[in-house]
Amino acid sequence: MVSATLPTEAVLASEATLAADLKRAVELIRGVVRHPVPDGLSGRAAREFVTLFSEAERAAASGVALFAPVVVETGEYTKGGHGSAADWLGSISGSSSGAAKGRLAAAARAARDPLLTEALHEADLSTDQLKLVSRTTSEVPEATGNLLELVEQGSSHQELSDAATKLRAASRSREDELLRRARVHTNRHLRWHQDENGGIRGEFSCDEVAWARVAPTLEAEAKRRWKAAGNRHGGGDSFESFESFEAHRVDAFLALLGGLLEPGRVSGGGGGPVTPPRRAP
Repeated sequence: MVSATLPTEAVLASEATLAADLKRAVELIRGVVRHPVPDGLSGRAAREFVTLFSEAERAAASGVALFAPVVVETGEYTKGGHGSAADWLGSISGSSSGAAKGRLAAAARAARDPLLTEALHEADLSTDQLKLVSRTTSEVPEATGNLLELVEQGSSHQELSDAATKLRAASRSREDELLRRARVHTNRHLRWHQDENGGIRGEFSCDEVAWARVAPTLEAEAKRRWKAAGNRHGGGDSFESFESFEAHRVDAFLALLGGLLEPGRVSGGGGGPVTPPRRAP
């Protein structure tokens, strides 16, 4: 928030100096604009003029973004009879209230981002660039440096926009992944029931990361049992077996569940049915 302390004489003198410099700069620009363009003006000179005007435009846009939040916080915009800060900025800049509202929102976001504030002090950002960068960084705070680097490199607005879109999409994808994993974790379950034809049937659901901790051990043990069974039945290297790989996976799963296997280690025993460990007498 803006301090309520009254300005000191030194601050007032500084404000007056800055205001005088700025008025002088505006008059200089107006003087160039009022000057009749010579018929013999070369394309090279015209291009230089447009380049300088564009730099002045960016500097002016940066200035508006830096100073407008102070006007909003102090309520100074009401002094002219305006009902809102957007109405005030729209009237003095010749833009719609909606466009002015967007500029004020971008300026407020930039004020909370040290890198954006620094870029504004360097007069590096146009109104459109500030709006794009600040909107992106509101979703992806760590994107400021990458986008400002593109601005510094002279990337086109389309290139900047494409980069911002990719950064937002990547962030949303990460967020969606977190939400998806949270949903999966919430709905994790293990269900089993007695099959009417005999035996036990079941199903389970769990997070991929949790499953990844046990799956390699389970698959390795299932493959070991499958190979051993195939060799025992004379399948040799063909790995033929009278039992399916899924059958040996169940054996491996029950062994792991019964504590006969430790995650990350494959047992050295043979295949076949799992014998539960005997309890100590």
